[in-house]
Amino acid sequence: MIRTGNEYRASIRDGREVWINGERVHDVTVHPAFRPVVDIRARIYDMAHDPATRERMSYEEEGERYAIGLKLPFAAADWQAKRDAVDLVTRHIGGIVTRVGDETIGEMWSLWDGTDILNEIDPRFAENIARHIRLAIASDPFHVSANTDPKGDRSKRPQDQDPDMLVHVVRETDSGIVIRGAKYETAAAYANQAFLKPTIANWGDAKLSDYALGCILRMDAKGVKHICRTGFAGRAPARDGALPHRPARHRLQQLKRHVNVAHATSRSEGSARSAQHRPRGARCATRKAAFTHPNLPWGRFHAAPLTILVRE
Repeated sequence: MIRTGNEYRASIRDGREVWINGERVHDVTVHPAFRPVVDIRARIYDMAHDPATRERMSYEEEGERYAIGLKLPFAAADWQAKRDAVDLVTRHIGGIVTRVGDETIGEMWSLWDGTDILNEIDPRFAENIARHIRLAIASDPFHVSANTDPKGDRSKRPQDQDPDMLVHVVRETDSGIVIRGAKYETAAAYANQAFLKPTIANWGDAKLSDYALGCILRMDAKGVKHICRTGFAGRAPARDGALPHRPARHRLQQLKRHVNVAHATSRSEGSARSAQHRPRGARCATRKAAFTHPNLPWGRFHAAPLTILVRE
């Protein structure tokens, strides 16, 4: 099953606790700090249904279609299909967008490849990985990776500073584990789930065993709090950002205008150069201006790295 863009938007209107600039965000799909990238992710979902892009954004298996980004890769052709889909998306939206779920699922494939090793430790681990991959392919979630830890004082063990700085197990129940701590993760506030794992050194130490955990965490789970850093939205005129909110032809016209201005400026500033170097200098200046000019469509970024605080 492949979700539609509206189904994705509905899935993150789930009452999750998101904060930015000291204010609670009640709907990330319409908040100016999150809406641009939410709209792009929704469009990616819709591209798998659009007849013009459907064949490159999805694949068929046993009569059902699934997102190409979630497909387990077994051959070079599988990887090429994923790259073709990424190229299609970047050309379609007229820019580059990262951390939209198509690349973060790949870490699960590495564990799939390590099934034999996992079985030596505990067969349940390999079973859990296989089950999650099947569920991800079938339900098409926005999946991210909760990797980075707040480092604190790296010369000290977690227990020798704030023990709740790093995610760890508080207790176990019949339903599972209760965890507490913090993680940094891009896109968490508008994703469906994260693969949480430790990145500290020597986490296999017996005294650090409570910190050696990996799990799939729903982003709307009870006790999960998203504290987001300030984004770029609102710092500049709306025309400077949000690629998907303007037709491609308008973006191209704007690009041409700025390139022409940069070219004219480079020619006037290069009047003192020798005739044989002037054309090359003008072209180089034009290219530089075209990719750094603050008024170009991609001159502003809207997504902000996010902190997940997991509270008991």
